[in-house]
Amino acid sequence: MDDRYDDGPIYLSGITERDFRSFLSVIYPIDRHNPLAYEDWKSVLRLSTLWKFDQIRDKAINWLSSAIIYKDWAERIKTAKEFNITIWLRDAYVDLVQKNTLSYEDLTSGEYSLEWDTVAKIFFIRAQVLSSGQGVKENMKSWKVARALVNEHLLNNS
Repeated sequence: MDDRYDDGPIYLSGITERDFRSFLSVIYPIDRHNPLAYEDWKSVLRLSTLWKFDQIRDKAINWLSSAIIYKDWAERIKTAKEFNITIWLRDAYVDLVQKNTLSYEDLTSGEYSLEWDTVAKIFFIRAQVLSSGQGVKENMKSWKVARALVNEHLLNNS
């Protein structure tokens, strides 16, 4: 064995122990009775994206896709932007547009707030959906209108 590499542990800057353990547990799945939690899968996604492990990234996205829909809009948008996952971002924006009640304060206060131009586009899209005669709440036609407008006004420019 080469003594050059016997200098102690390798420090991975910016990588938490949780991130690394979660990532390793997917690469080397020893304990199948202890499934990873949502935050663990986000750690896997973070490292697989950083280190370009595309199959692991796809696996993390697949698992998180079924879990993220139950998170609030802020978590969904923040995570979608962090990992550049357009479908999550689109779906979060569509859900925001279709909320029964939505205020400027809802979107600009709290731990995660949207930029003013995004807020303006969300309210513009809400107005367009309402003027289409569909209402904003979750029927298939209003969802299709909202989705098309989100694609046009929020995703093409972000």
